[in-house]
Amino acid sequence: MPHREALIVALVVLMAGAAEAQDFRPSGSAGSAAPGASFDGAYVGFSGAFSQVDRGFSSNFGLLPAESDKSDHVSAGFHAGYGATFGSLYLGAEGDVQFFDDDGFEDSGALNLLRLSGPIAGAIVGAPVRPGRLQESIRIEESYRQRVRQTVSAKVRAGYQLGRFMPFVTGGVTAGHVQTDYAARYLSDTTRNGALVGQIRYTPEISDDQVQFGYTLGAGLDVAILENVSLRGEYVFTDLGTQRYIFESASFQDLEAEFDTKIHNARIGFSYHF
Repeated sequence: MPHREALIVALVVLMAGAAEAQDFRPSGSAGSAAPGASFDGAYVGFSGAFSQVDRGFSSNFGLLPAESDKSDHVSAGFHAGYGATFGSLYLGAEGDVQFFDDDGFEDSGALNLLRLSGPIAGAIVGAPVRPGRLQESIRIEESYRQRVRQTVSAKVRAGYQLGRFMPFVTGGVTAGHVQTDYAARYLSDTTRNGALVGQIRYTPEISDDQVQFGYTLGAGLDVAILENVSLRGEYVFTDLGTQRYIFESASFQDLEAEFDTKIHNARIGFSYHF
């Protein structure tokens, strides 16, 4: 079973188990939730999550292929919000911050070439060099690394209260703190009879620590387990969009590198209602 689906199934089973345990609590026992439990008012809470970060990379430099990566991580964060019920309909607003244990998405590659002038064309490694012939030694490199550090979201929530249970949907905007390192190298030394007669250095690179904006969508279930405490399970999808870097050059074709970032979160947590 794919990681993302397994995380969602585990979250649903855990929430169902918690709800079943509450159903078997003797009525009127200390700390039990009242039949008319309310989700109205302000609340704060904490959540932990299993997260899958889906990322893609592409560039027109020509060394590394376009590729994608799916990596599993854990994350944790806080949330706070306010809501009110109108009959059984719940409407509210919420903000949250999540911190990710993300090792990063990275790759690198290198290529060495030897190009000779004259009747022999192309790049030949280990070919004999005739007196007076131009010899160009070329080193090509490309590397990148991207990490997601935190996300901050502002969302609206809509739910339908069924006693102690409230299924809900949520959506809003997200800002993600993303660290990106990218470097490309085209290093050329041209010699004649061992003497350097030409040199090219093309070394675009960036080390970017920035905020990317996107959107978030999700759905879940709140269960009132105590008078002022509710348990929450939810699946949240976040799309931080495509970050494009363009390196302009007078001597080379403009270099473009792109990174796509999407996050799947299966969260479970609790909220304290004031």
